[in-house]
Amino acid sequence: MNVNGSCNRNMPVQVYRAALSEAGFVAAWMAVITGPFLAGFAVKLNAGTLAQGVLASLPFLATAAQLVGAYLVDVRGASRRSIARLGYTGSRLVFLAIVPLAYWLMPHHPQWLLYAFLAVTGLSALLHHLGHVAWMSWLSHSVDEEVRGSFFGARNHLASLATIVVTAFGAWAAGLQDGGATGLGGYLILFVVANVLGLLGSRAVLKAGKEPVVAEPTVTAGFFKAVGECLKQPVFRRFSTFNLLFMGAVHIASPFFVFFFLQEGEMSIRYVGLIQISLTAAAFVSTPMWGSLIDHFGSRPIQIVTLVLAALLPGIYAFTPHENIRTVALVVQTLSGTVWAGLSLSSYSWLLKISPKKNHAMYLATFGSLTGLACGVAPLLGAGLLGMVDGWNVSFGSLDMSSYRIIFLMSFALRLMAAGMVFGIPEPEARSTIDLVRALGTWRSLRSISGLDAVHSYMVAPIHRRLASRTRPLLAYSMRHRVGRALLRPGD
Repeated sequence: MNVNGSCNRNMPVQVYRAALSEAGFVAAWMAVITGPFLAGFAVKLNAGTLAQGVLASLPFLATAAQLVGAYLVDVRGASRRSIARLGYTGSRLVFLAIVPLAYWLMPHHPQWLLYAFLAVTGLSALLHHLGHVAWMSWLSHSVDEEVRGSFFGARNHLASLATIVVTAFGAWAAGLQDGGATGLGGYLILFVVANVLGLLGSRAVLKAGKEPVVAEPTVTAGFFKAVGECLKQPVFRRFSTFNLLFMGAVHIASPFFVFFFLQEGEMSIRYVGLIQISLTAAAFVSTPMWGSLIDHFGSRPIQIVTLVLAALLPGIYAFTPHENIRTVALVVQTLSGTVWAGLSLSSYSWLLKISPKKNHAMYLATFGSLTGLACGVAPLLGAGLLGMVDGWNVSFGSLDMSSYRIIFLMSFALRLMAAGMVFGIPEPEARSTIDLVRALGTWRSLRSISGLDAVHSYMVAPIHRRLASRTRPLLAYSMRHRVGRALLRPGD
């Protein structure tokens, strides 16, 4: 994919460059602000189960701000650039406030620092989502429909690379031991670096050139009526309902994986960072493949396959013996990165397809807010359930089922039930899931369809040729002398 290439001939060069730059910098910011380092910081502050649930829910509850941003853009005609600049820049500056607050509160009032940390995280997330919906609306109007999978796949590919780099740095920085007044120096360094990168992402958006010309909005009513108009669209309503239930089933358990690793798995924050890197690296490698498969087969078959796989993952943790958690976590999170790369990309591509061009931002925001509501309430329910099942004496064979494991089993069952709803949502242009499974099961077909032929031609084959040219003389020499020794051996 290149600036003037076939991915999107009608997309302005400035928007293309801004989209890629923003993807990398914002992903670096998000890797810290929503990643395992928040959990690690909370553990340092002795956060209890309720605080863990609140911390996990805040970034998702904040997606309600998308509705406000979309209403301002689609109904009130506000500038996408202005909303994006306000949200992106404000969110980074707000989160930076945790650094002076840590030095002020940690020595004498550590519990207050935990409350301040939760407040800063929530406000920063609100501002980020306010700006994010304006920027996504800008991009959705700039990308041709037939190449959305490839474009957003390339964008996510770059975001995954940035996440890997920042997570590696974060795992090192968070593990630093600070003997100063706070004892949190490594985390504070990480927060400063992440927010500087986030501000560079905000700067990239400002260089995107002119906003796209969009048809006049058809929704001119009040805020709640505008949301209701979106939900009257049958396919959009069914897709939003399914996604709300499935993501609720996911987030009743997934925010507690890191706490499970740190506490029951007795892992260091650096090992948790390594696990996160493996997850992101898997997403980085697989995202271009998923993008090409979506363009070839449609979003629905990708959703079905990845939904089933994503439903199984928490069940694996539930039955993993204590002594194997470290190894299993590394393998499962790597698989999870591959699965969720396809699930997230196909979900967003399908959403763009079923959302009308007019009032596009309002549809995206309604979907994002409903998803955020589910993802925000579910961790609170999970925290409440953890408190309820704590102390239960449940065993499975020789394995004692801790409260975390019981929640993981609940998530496994709920995910499977919610995933069945996707079969009732149509996508007329999509091919069958059987066709996709056949392609995934045949290497030659998969390589051709997914674009891996290009990877093989331009990366694997040249490396193979170089290695062959270097090793062939050594092999020939080895064979000559092996034959010589075989001939001499009878007379020895």
